[in-house]
Amino acid sequence: MINNDDKINEIEENQKADKSKWIYPVIVIVLIAVIIVLVIVLISTKKEKPNNSTGNNSSNGSNVVTGTNVSDKKYSSAELEKNITSNAVLAKDGTLVVFITNKNNVPVDVELEVEFYDANGNILGIEGDYLDAVGSHTDIVFGIRDFTMPNNWDNYKLFVDVEQSDYTNYNDKVSVTHNTNDDVIVQVTNNTEEEIDEINVAVVFYSGDTVVGYRDDLEYHTKPGRSANFEFTRPYDSHNNDLNYDSYKVYVNSASNY
Repeated sequence: MINNDDKINEIEENQKADKSKWIYPVIVIVLIAVIIVLVIVLISTKKEKPNNSTGNNSSNGSNVVTGTNVSDKKYSSAELEKNITSNAVLAKDGTLVVFITNKNNVPVDVELEVEFYDANGNILGIEGDYLDAVGSHTDIVFGIRDFTMPNNWDNYKLFVDVEQSDYTNYNDKVSVTHNTNDDVIVQVTNNTEEEIDEINVAVVFYSGDTVVGYRDDLEYHTKPGRSANFEFTRPYDSHNNDLNYDSYKVYVNSASNY
């Protein structure tokens, strides 16, 4: 004969057995769910990790190429053009010399356009030029040659458009020396550890405060420690007569990589 205590014990054993049948699968399911969540979190974190491999824009750990490189902040053309000044002077050699200053804190690409008109306001022609990666707080100069201008022009309108440059500017990483033996010799030395794709140099000749003439030239692929060398002849008039000058100014319009 089974007493009440034996029945109670039997019931409790059956309940424990039933509980063990479902509790272990539940634990396994919960563990699997936790593992899946952890895997998803790790994958998401890996994808969102930023790539800073070129964030400091340097050729090695200690040499930052330039302080005027591409900025993380992007400016509109309208914002940049507020900090651009320009004026033009007709030189004695017939060149329209255009002086431009970039007062922005970032390099800019500059596009120049000049519209020429006759005395009645009729447009006669359009000339222009462009220059990439003009350094921050840098003076540059363009020259519109007389043989490219329309005949009998009376006046002109000057337009300068700029946008933030995506190229690297090295103006603060080059050194400039120059000398004159009638012609002007200019040497621009690459002090970086990288080859500079293009160096653009111009010379403006003066007699007192009068602009006499203009010359410019380019050199490509200047290796580290090497120099881009330029020789600029003295200015002359439309009849090929030499024009006298008593001073000159050298402009490194741009030293840049594409």
